[in-house]
Amino acid sequence: PIRSSSSLHMSSSWSSSSRLLSVHEVATSVKLAYGGQTRRIPVVCPSNALLKTLTDQVKRYFSTEEAFTMFYVDADKDHVVLRTNEDIIQALRSLEPMSTTTRSPSTLKIFINGSSSSSQPPSPPSKGEGG
Repeated sequence: PIRSSSSLHMSSSWSSSSRLLSVHEVATSVKLAYGGQTRRIPVVCPSNALLKTLTDQVKRYFSTEEAFTMFYVDADKDHVVLRTNEDIIQALRSLEPMSTTTRSPSTLKIFINGSSSSSQPPSPPSKGEGG
């Protein structure tokens, strides 16, 4: 059982740089297509400007608002970290719209990080991991 709009009270304690606020404007969450089913996952964003950019870029990429709720990511990726507008575009390009793919998409979490990073980075910059 998923409760929505119940986490609104949590956003009353945001810090401008320490904690990421959950984006309620997006639609409380982004819907992902799970082989026919749609799941909602939280999206965090430190500023409304980045949020607007994200939504705008998604709409542009899919060219329809409905498609915005119908993108998925490969199971390889667990979450996507977005720092700048370019990262947003890159992430969107990496995503593929609903298609005839038999892969099982994993939960996609979109995190938009501000310029000030208080907590440690998501992962160290390693090139050629696996090869």
